[in-house]
Amino acid sequence: MTQEKEQRKHKISIIIPVRNEERLIVSCLLSVAEQKIKDKALNYEIEIICIDNNSSDETKKSILSCAEKFKNINYYFESKIGRGSARNAGIEKAKGDIIAMIDADCLAPSDWLEKLVGPIITGEAEATMGFESDAINNYWSRIRQEEDWTYIQKKISGPYIEHLDTKNFAIKAEILKKIKFDSLLNSYEDWDLFINLKKNGVKILFLSKLKVKHYHDSSLKKLIKTQFSRGKSAALIHKKWQKDREFRELFKNDPSAASVNWRNFIFFLPWALWQIILSPRKSLFIISADAAWKAGIIASKFKR
Repeated sequence: MTQEKEQRKHKISIIIPVRNEERLIVSCLLSVAEQKIKDKALNYEIEIICIDNNSSDETKKSILSCAEKFKNINYYFESKIGRGSARNAGIEKAKGDIIAMIDADCLAPSDWLEKLVGPIITGEAEATMGFESDAINNYWSRIRQEEDWTYIQKKISGPYIEHLDTKNFAIKAEILKKIKFDSLLNSYEDWDLFINLKKNGVKILFLSKLKVKHYHDSSLKKLIKTQFSRGKSAALIHKKWQKDREFRELFKNDPSAASVNWRNFIFFLPWALWQIILSPRKSLFIISADAAWKAGIIASKFKR
């Protein structure tokens, strides 16, 4: 590391979009605000930006109670509901030269930020991404964790990853302020951002051992709601990028791409029966998730 990099003090803006998470947001904020810095050479300070995305519960009260204890916690309200809009609102407010992101239903380990932004500060990477661990440990959350890891392994390319999950992510602010998220997307906005980053030559360094604890969907009802939203957004993203050759090449073998293919709908029943035979333990999760996803794709056709 050069002397100039050692002496320069970086500012890290941590963006946390939140909607109706009055309970979990407190734990999330405490885990972020109490980060430890062991490597003094990294030399940074942080601001925490909470974007209340039109919550109807006591989320605002929970955030402000934490802000009384930690003065670097900032509360902002974004009336346009949507994860893309909430994240963009945070980007607009960010004053740091590096932007980090975590979700309101996640808990960060004490060395999370240091390990996440370290490679960016030292010039090793322009963007970094970690993974997650299951914070609930019931049937639904365990299978979700297993399926996510199986998917992620297919996206690893050397030290980099051909994917983006913003619950454990950092990037140079100058890059993100130019590209931003699609404000029309309420789900998979990070997937859409990854496509834009790749088209702009930005590689994401994958930190597989850096994990935040994530409160996955813990019931069938929550799983269906999440997958329905993801299906809608996936269909919109595919429609948006379908004429882009690089996008088609990137996702031609992706399971999500197959699910958007309408021919895949007619084979759903035999596919579901095969899942029961192939993986009886996971079959309820897999079939329910795919059915909700496909329902979301259908619903996207009626979206103006």
